[in-house]
Amino acid sequence: MKTLYLKKQSNGSRAKPLVSVIGDSYVEASQVNDDETFFHYLSSENPELDVYSFGFSGAPLSQYLIWAKYSRETYGNKFLIINIVIYYIVWKRI
Repeated sequence: MKTLYLKKQSNGSRAKPLVSVIGDSYVEASQVNDDETFFHYLSSENPELDVYSFGFSGAPLSQYLIWAKYSRETYGNKFLIINIVIYYIVWKRI
Protein backbone atom coordinates (compact mmCIF):
# COMPACT_ATOMS: atom_id res chain seq x y z
CA MET A 1 0.00 0.00 0.00
CA LYS A 2 1.31 3.43 -0.93
CA THR A 3 1.43 6.25 1.56
CA LEU A 4 -0.08 9.63 0.82
CA TYR A 5 2.57 12.15 -0.07
CA LEU A 6 1.49 15.50 1.29
CA LYS A 7 3.49 18.68 0.71
CA LYS A 8 2.44 21.81 2.53
CA GLN A 9 3.35 25.05 0.80
CA SER A 10 2.22 27.19 3.67
CA ASN A 11 2.79 30.91 3.68
CA GLY A 12 1.90 31.28 7.33
CA SER A 13 -1.43 31.33 9.10
CA ARG A 14 -4.00 28.61 8.36
CA ALA A 15 -6.55 31.40 8.44
CA LYS A 16 -5.76 31.81 4.73
CA PRO A 17 -7.91 30.07 2.15
CA LEU A 18 -6.55 26.64 1.31
CA VAL A 19 -5.99 25.28 -2.19
CA SER A 20 -5.73 21.49 -2.42
CA VAL A 21 -3.81 20.14 -5.42
CA ILE A 22 -4.52 16.49 -6.24
CA GLY A 23 -2.79 14.16 -8.69
CA ASP A 24 -0.26 11.45 -9.38
CA SER A 25 3.52 11.65 -9.82
CA TYR A 26 3.21 15.11 -11.38
CA VAL A 27 1.90 16.31 -8.03
CA GLU A 28 4.11 14.04 -5.94
CA ALA A 29 6.99 15.78 -7.74
CA SER A 30 9.66 13.57 -6.19
CA GLN A 31 12.04 14.21 -9.12
CA VAL A 32 12.31 17.94 -8.44
CA ASN A 33 13.07 20.15 -5.47
CA ASP A 34 10.13 21.44 -3.45
CA ASP A 35 10.72 24.96 -4.78
CA GLU A 36 10.41 23.73 -8.39
CA THR A 37 6.87 22.34 -8.25
CA PHE A 38 3.93 24.05 -9.92
CA PHE A 39 2.08 24.26 -6.62
CA HIS A 40 5.09 25.98 -5.02
CA TYR A 41 4.86 28.63 -7.74
CA LEU A 42 1.11 28.88 -7.15
CA SER A 43 1.79 29.48 -3.47
CA SER A 44 4.64 31.95 -3.95
CA GLU A 45 2.68 33.98 -6.53
CA ASN A 46 -0.41 34.02 -4.28
CA PRO A 47 0.79 34.72 -0.73
CA GLU A 48 -2.83 35.10 0.39
CA LEU A 49 -3.29 31.33 -0.09
CA ASP A 50 -2.02 28.16 1.54
CA VAL A 51 -1.42 25.29 -0.87
CA TYR A 52 -1.39 21.59 0.05
CA SER A 53 -0.71 18.84 -2.47
CA PHE A 54 -1.94 15.27 -2.34
CA GLY A 55 -0.44 12.71 -4.68
CA PHE A 56 1.64 9.63 -5.32
CA SER A 57 3.08 7.96 -8.36
CA GLY A 58 0.51 5.90 -10.23
CA ALA A 59 -2.49 7.17 -8.27
CA PRO A 60 -5.72 6.17 -10.03
CA LEU A 61 -8.49 8.69 -10.70
CA SER A 62 -10.64 6.98 -8.06
CA GLN A 63 -8.02 7.95 -5.47
CA TYR A 64 -8.38 11.59 -6.48
CA LEU A 65 -12.00 11.54 -5.32
CA ILE A 66 -10.97 10.12 -1.97
CA TRP A 67 -8.33 12.84 -1.55
CA ALA A 68 -10.80 15.53 -2.58
CA LYS A 69 -13.22 14.41 0.12
CA TYR A 70 -10.39 13.99 2.68
CA SER A 71 -8.93 17.45 2.02
CA ARG A 72 -12.35 19.06 2.34
CA GLU A 73 -13.29 17.23 5.54
CA THR A 74 -9.85 17.43 7.18
CA TYR A 75 -8.51 20.79 6.05
CA GLY A 76 -11.59 22.66 4.81
CA ASN A 77 -10.05 23.64 1.50
CA LYS A 78 -11.74 26.47 -0.37
CA PHE A 79 -10.33 25.54 -3.78
CA LEU A 80 -9.46 22.27 -5.48
CA ILE A 81 -7.09 21.70 -8.40
CA ILE A 82 -7.08 18.23 -9.93
CA ASN A 83 -4.16 17.49 -12.21
CA ILE A 84 -5.30 14.99 -14.84
CA VAL A 85 -2.81 13.84 -17.45
CA ILE A 86 -4.28 13.09 -20.87
CA TYR A 87 -3.17 9.44 -20.89
CA TYR A 88 -5.78 8.75 -18.21
CA ILE A 89 -8.55 9.70 -20.59
CA VAL A 90 -7.30 8.81 -24.08
CA TRP A 91 -6.13 5.25 -24.67
CA LYS A 92 -4.14 4.69 -27.82
CA ARG A 93 -4.95 1.50 -29.70
CA ILE A 94 -1.81 -0.48 -30.47
